[in-house]
Amino acid sequence: MIFCSTYLGPIFLWKSLVKSRVGILECHENYQKKSFRNKCEIVCSKGVVPLSIPLKKGKNNGMNIKSVKISYDEDWNVQHLKKIRDGYMRSPYYNFYIDELEAILLSSNDYLFDLNQNLFYWIMEKLDANLEITETKKYTHEVEDMTDLRAHKVGSLKMSYKNSYPQVFEHKYGFIPDMSVLDLLMNQGPESLKYLKEMDIE
Repeated sequence: MIFCSTYLGPIFLWKSLVKSRVGILECHENYQKKSFRNKCEIVCSKGVVPLSIPLKKGKNNGMNIKSVKISYDEDWNVQHLKKIRDGYMRSPYYNFYIDELEAILLSSNDYLFDLNQNLFYWIMEKLDANLEITETKKYTHEVEDMTDLRAHKVGSLKMSYKNSYPQVFEHKYGFIPDMSVLDLLMNQGPESLKYLKEMDIE
């Protein structure tokens, strides 16, 4: 399967990666707005909350993904950590992961692609997922004989899952599927990989 750089990508992406065990990371596309490249969704006390990394002003939509710079005009990373704290402070595995996650988010990466890479491999390590990840050598609009997950937009993954897991605010909102993989990790910890392997789409 081929997939794009994502900010704490959705559970569906990680399910697909775990299922295939082999993934090709797109490194030569142009940045696309309203996508998981700089956005994710988590569950907080107020329900589903989007987290968005602000980018340097300019025509990012036509820029190579590796050239897109993060804006630090505002302390977005501090704000994201506050929302993550609100959402997961009471989750079973918050204390196991928050220090390392905070260190990555506060590391002030200049480029979006680099931050996403750091988070991707951190998540892969915490999931204990044995994945073979390679990178594209050039951009190809259409690929054959593999699943293409590059085009998904935030809010487009309206899927129903047979499997669920306990969420912090499930008593208020019911189970909310396909949040950022961070939601799964904070709530399931070492059992996250098992969930990804067993989850089914209705």
